[in-house]
Amino acid sequence: MKHYRQKHGPRLPIWVAVETSGLSTLSQLFVMMKVPDQVRIAQKYGTQDWKVLQR
Repeated sequence: MKHYRQKHGPRLPIWVAVETSGLSTLSQLFVMMKVPDQVRIAQKYGTQDWKVLQR
């Protein structure tokens, strides 16, 4: 993040924030998504049980 801010300024794009987030933060973001989006993400990663990714 320090490198990005020095090169591009103080506003961080979402991908920078996600790359520096921990698994618990990403899990919380996933839970806040709409169920159809959770289902699509789960399918992309090879599971039909989208609820397993909420844990």
